[in-house]
Amino acid sequence: MRNRNLLILVAMVVFSACAKKVETQEAYIQKSLAEKIAKHKEKEAEKCTKKLYNQAAEIADSILLIDALKLDSLQDKLPIVPPKPGFIEPKPSGDSLAIEPFLDTI
Repeated sequence: MRNRNLLILVAMVVFSACAKKVETQEAYIQKSLAEKIAKHKEKEAEKCTKKLYNQAAEIADSILLIDALKLDSLQDKLPIVPPKPGFIEPKPSGDSLAIEPFLDTI
């Protein structure tokens, strides 16, 4: 009887030890799976953000290019600046009076 009780006690300890390992293994598996899923989501979010920035840069570049082309076409429609006149020679003044000193000589 005593051997039987001891055997039952040992069996209960062994089964309880195995049951705890299974629970900890399941918990470890769930934890590592959750970490992997979180890392994957983070990588996908980073990839998506980078793709979004690249698309935004392409759109901004195309808008700038369109504006530059519009500006070039507007400059073609501006009136032509007339050429500058050539050198004009000075005309002699029409004064007929002779130059006289302002003060008498001393």
